[in-house]
Amino acid sequence: MSISKIKKAVALVALAVLASCGGGGGGGGTTEARVTGVADAQVLEGDTGTSTLRFVVSLDKAVGSGVHLTWSTVTTYKGGTGAATGGATCGAGVDYISVSNRDLLIAAGNTSAEIQVTVCGDTTFEPNETLAVKWSTVDNSGTALGTIVNDDAGGLNGTGVAGSYGRDSNPLTNDGTDGRLGFSFAQVASGACTRDKVTGLLWENKAGTGTHSPSGTYTYANLAAFVAAVNAENLCGFNDWRLPTPEELASLVDNGSGGVPAIDSTFFPNSQPSPYWTSTTTQDGLGTNAWFVDFLTGAVSWDNKTNAKAARLVSNGGSTAPAPLPTSCTDSTRFTNNGDGTISDKRTGLMWKQCAEGLSGTSCTTGAGGSFDWNAALARPAATNADANGSGLGYADWRLPTRAELSSITEREQCFNPAANQATFANAEPLGFWTSTPYAYNTSLAWAVDFMEGEVGPALKTGSGSSSKRVRLVRAGQ
Repeated sequence: MSISKIKKAVALVALAVLASCGGGGGGGGTTEARVTGVADAQVLEGDTGTSTLRFVVSLDKAVGSGVHLTWSTVTTYKGGTGAATGGATCGAGVDYISVSNRDLLIAAGNTSAEIQVTVCGDTTFEPNETLAVKWSTVDNSGTALGTIVNDDAGGLNGTGVAGSYGRDSNPLTNDGTDGRLGFSFAQVASGACTRDKVTGLLWENKAGTGTHSPSGTYTYANLAAFVAAVNAENLCGFNDWRLPTPEELASLVDNGSGGVPAIDSTFFPNSQPSPYWTSTTTQDGLGTNAWFVDFLTGAVSWDNKTNAKAARLVSNGGSTAPAPLPTSCTDSTRFTNNGDGTISDKRTGLMWKQCAEGLSGTSCTTGAGGSFDWNAALARPAATNADANGSGLGYADWRLPTRAELSSITEREQCFNPAANQATFANAEPLGFWTSTPYAYNTSLAWAVDFMEGEVGPALKTGSGSSSKRVRLVRAGQ
């Protein structure tokens, strides 16, 4: 036999072998279906029992005789979220049931399938958390991301200024009828009160000419009688009404609307564009001043207690206990030092860089520090994220905090000069720090937080000495 005939015979045999294999068991020369991908998934966590993350498996055609896919769950991080914790069974601290090297058989005739991960419900506020599903077949592999969306009261209002973070950036928690971007309200008792579904707090509304008159004002000495009258009334079925803390009251400020007053007037009718008292006396040692929130613009400041201002009371409303106030400037119950240059906030789910930008080291004393105008502050996270294993401290999703986020770490109740937890945030500076929130009433301004006492107000973005401020970066959250 000639060499050319031998080559032709070998080729024919090879073709016959390939035809008999069928590309995965289909037989008859038909290749088996191929998994082309697994889609990301998300689910609301739920308060009790379990829910299911459903990852849709796509194939290029109907399965002939059967396709095997092997998959495992892996804890991971994604920008803007935390890491979900897996376990063998649901219980304290477990977010989902872990799976390792499980076989999924996709039966004949199917054009798609599902990978299902069991999610454990609870009533504890957490940021949205993620896990990964790693999968493989004989000829393909990949990773899909699962997000467990928090649905428990807690966290911060109004964090979704840019639409990238916060409740309204996610379709599972976005409701166009419950308030503007980042808020979620519901009227109670025919509008006598409003429930904040993010924080869980219940708020007094203003109407009429009596106890709840919109025009009522009080010196600080008169506030106790007002609180007693509302509790005696058992407003909306509760008798635990009190003055809110600065952070609680500031949680109602709508920074994005540019409206006057700076609050959702649909859910808080008859609100006045004026200052409202809070429960907190300033820590300057005088004892004569107290904090207020000005609903003309949303600024947080202080004034002498003898001056009359409006007041809006808050109730626990039978939902969650109020966040415990710090007992000292070195209180250790709220924050966790992760030992890697980051600080985790158990109250909000946020992770902070321990040091302001330009400083480093365990005591944040290495470096000269850095001051930025607003545009430079907005650009700073990109440089940090590009150096994830260096200045990024192992993360690549740092961002400039919103007004609500940065204000949340002030400690006005116990601290002064600086108004910050001095054990948690080493070398905390009593200086102004930028937020990412623009000032809706003047495009030349943006919100800043002054850590001398804890004031929150607008500042020029650029072009003057007042535009030079510090930066502290944040990640994770709702």
